[in-house]
Amino acid sequence: MDFLVRATMSKLFSLFIFFILTLSAFAQRVDTIHLYNGDRITGEIKFMNGNKLSFKTDRAGTIAIEWPSVKRIYSPNFYDISTMSGNRLYGSLQYDNDEDSVIIVLGEDRIKKHLLDIISIDRIKIKFFDQLSGSIFLNVNYANANENLQLNAGFDITHRSRKFVNAISANTLITSTATTERTDRNEASYTFQRIYGVDWFIASSLTYQRNTELNIGYRNQLFAGGGKYFLRKPSNELYLLSGLSANQEQSFIEPITQTNNVEFVAALSYHQFKFRNPQFDVLANVNSFTSFTVPGRFRLDVEIKLMWELFSDFKWNITFYENFDNKPPGGENPTNDWNISTGITYTL
Repeated sequence: MDFLVRATMSKLFSLFIFFILTLSAFAQRVDTIHLYNGDRITGEIKFMNGNKLSFKTDRAGTIAIEWPSVKRIYSPNFYDISTMSGNRLYGSLQYDNDEDSVIIVLGEDRIKKHLLDIISIDRIKIKFFDQLSGSIFLNVNYANANENLQLNAGFDITHRSRKFVNAISANTLITSTATTERTDRNEASYTFQRIYGVDWFIASSLTYQRNTELNIGYRNQLFAGGGKYFLRKPSNELYLLSGLSANQEQSFIEPITQTNNVEFVAALSYHQFKFRNPQFDVLANVNSFTSFTVPGRFRLDVEIKLMWELFSDFKWNITFYENFDNKPPGGENPTNDWNISTGITYTL
């Protein structure tokens, strides 16, 4: 294991700890529910959908609670609440004198509702830091026989309001063995969305990529386009996106070449939250790039991540990456680079 790889591991591990401590400082879990069996639980209401309440606790992680088992509920946060009659109410949740009811408070308005009249609850985050969500992951695999070290680490931070989504993310994959040269796969991006109505949005992004396996010394890419949400629920999210991108590439292997490209982009993003014990998440992103400047060139980036909750905020992940380029710079380089890794993810 060379010195540079060990130094990189040390820095990423320090970043992992710092990021966890920073995100934990923002987590305030003061919501309270009382169950008919006598239990009182304090934590954070994530959402209620499909007659199940997703509730995040410090000790037991995220748990799914049958909504009819809830006797009383309290939260100072604000929610979008749907009722059986089709009404939508907005406000915080306060105790009522009747055990099976809740007071919905917004300003001076106080509306009493029977708990079983409520069919969905979705958090409305008002303060800036409340609107932040994020995760950081660290995957390390090592085989002693050939000193094969594989390090995969990254983070993402997303800020969501009713009309805007801003996200930054970065990840790195380093592979080192005793018999081959080290290979790097790095990516960092900023993404912006402006949402119109319920389903439609425009989007733009700025991305940096490096993949020495595919002879990409660097790729700087600017994208603009639009898309539509086909699912946008607390437990399911699916959207399709298309548009145009312009990028500048420089090769990694001598002779160094630099090219400018214009591509048509089509992308799919899917996230599903499963009510299970333990909690289970599926995340999938597929991005295709068809070149206008290099006839016949086609690129495909795929990421699939499965996560199981171990305990509060910590999840075990299995991550699959695939990068395909049928005409990489140089012409004689490998056309695809794929990887499967596993490790720990911290989420907020």
